[in-house]
Amino acid sequence: TGVDYTHPDLGGCLGEGCKVIGGYNFYEDNYDPIDDYTSHGTHVASIVAGSGTRNGVAPDASLLAYKTVVSGWGNGWWVIWALEMAVDPNEDGDFSDHADVISISLGFGCVEYDEICGPDDGMSTAVDNAVDLGSVVVVATGNNGPDGMITSPGTARKAITVGSVNDNDV
Repeated sequence: TGVDYTHPDLGGCLGEGCKVIGGYNFYEDNYDPIDDYTSHGTHVASIVAGSGTRNGVAPDASLLAYKTVVSGWGNGWWVIWALEMAVDPNEDGDFSDHADVISISLGFGCVEYDEICGPDDGMSTAVDNAVDLGSVVVVATGNNGPDGMITSPGTARKAITVGSVNDNDV
C-alpha cells in the first residue's frame, strides 16, 4: 500500500537524506509511493525502521517503498516489477546497490486470478531471482487468515516465508 513517509517516525520526507529514500507507485505510475489507503505498508515499514515514539527493529535503516496494492486490489505484475526495481533501484543494470532485505506483506490467491500458483509462478520466480542477486526476501504466507493456504509469492523456493498462528496455535 506504499508508505506514509510524511509520518515523523518514518522521517517526514521522501528522497535523498530521508529515511524513505525512494520508491514507486505502480497504480498511479509515478515516483510517489504514499500510503493513502489502509496504512498497512506504513505499519510494516514502521516495524522495520520506525524511529521515534517506538523504534522498529532497524531504526537506522533506509527504506525503498513500492506501492503495488491500492484499496485491497493489486496486480501480480506490479509485484514482479517492484522486485526488479528493488534489486536495481537506480535502474542502471548494476545490481550492487540492491536492497539488502525485501519485505513483502501480501499474497495473491492464484485460483481467483486463474494462474499457476507455486514455486514456478512469475512472482515466486522474481523472488528467487532477487535472492540470487543478493537480497534476503521475507514474504507473508498470503494473509489469508484461517484458510491456511500459502499463496504467491510466498511459494518461492528461496524466500523466507512467514506465517502466524492464532491463540489455539492454528
